[in-house]
Amino acid sequence: MDKSLYSTISVVIPTFNRKNILGKCLEAYFQQTYPKEKIEILIADDGSTDATEHYITEIQKKSPIRIRYLKQENTGVTFARNLGIKNSQNQIILLSDDDIIPVSNLIEEHLRWHNLYPGGQDAILGYVTWSPEIEIDDFMRWCENGGPLQQYHLIENRCQVDCRFFYSGNISLKSDLLKQNLFDEKFYFGFDDFELGYRLSQKGLKIYYNKAALGYHYKKFTYAEMEKRNQKLGPEAWVLHQKWPRTKQIVRVRNIWMLRMSKIATGLFYPLANLLNWKKVIYHHKYQNRLSQIFALSYKQAQAKNIKVS
Repeated sequence: MDKSLYSTISVVIPTFNRKNILGKCLEAYFQQTYPKEKIEILIADDGSTDATEHYITEIQKKSPIRIRYLKQENTGVTFARNLGIKNSQNQIILLSDDDIIPVSNLIEEHLRWHNLYPGGQDAILGYVTWSPEIEIDDFMRWCENGGPLQQYHLIENRCQVDCRFFYSGNISLKSDLLKQNLFDEKFYFGFDDFELGYRLSQKGLKIYYNKAALGYHYKKFTYAEMEKRNQKLGPEAWVLHQKWPRTKQIVRVRNIWMLRMSKIATGLFYPLANLLNWKKVIYHHKYQNRLSQIFALSYKQAQAKNIKVS
């Protein structure tokens, strides 16, 4: 008999028109080492039109894990996550994404650590890195090692981390805590996870990092996609700063004039850096400065429109 304080888990996976990669994700959950009768998976479909519903209906017939399918109109990933959270039935809720492929002991590791840290305000952060099954280029390597994606390299040897690392692709919380503190649906694209992490941190949230709870990000990411992402993140940051003014010290918006001067300065060193393969200077010149400008400009545009937090 399992005497663990926490032994059941609900996995909430939002999705939109990605049934093929969702299928790969689910197949990996079917291979989990943890007892499958203690797992439920909630697919929160944000209005897919690619036959996701039919696919899930078929896979439910052979699934060793209980799969519950929930569908809403296309209102955004934040709404979808909340839909899954509200309908979950187990003690722990694991937040993930449809392109995060879990290793076989991911759920076992999340629950093991919840029993090590059983407090109602304790959360467990797992590790996410690029899938070895996809071709990883220099830009993608930079994205997760000094670039604008998850900053796991900063917490390599840490156990407890702060709200900046509330990454909704692989984090689990006690069900009661999450159901009482849903994602803020004013955040349609980004900062929804950071905002929730920050809000919960004001109530005593503690995040513990377990690198063994590993998920592989099965997605090819391009610089063009990152530009579009930063264009959308600027207005979200403005909304965040209106709601929580103190987050301006965490989510910083750099001065556009200074960014342009920095671009000129690094440009002077770029030929030498390229010759000597100084990647930090190269990536700052090629990627970071431009992305920071896009983010700052879109933030200033939202500020000029004086978008209000309702």
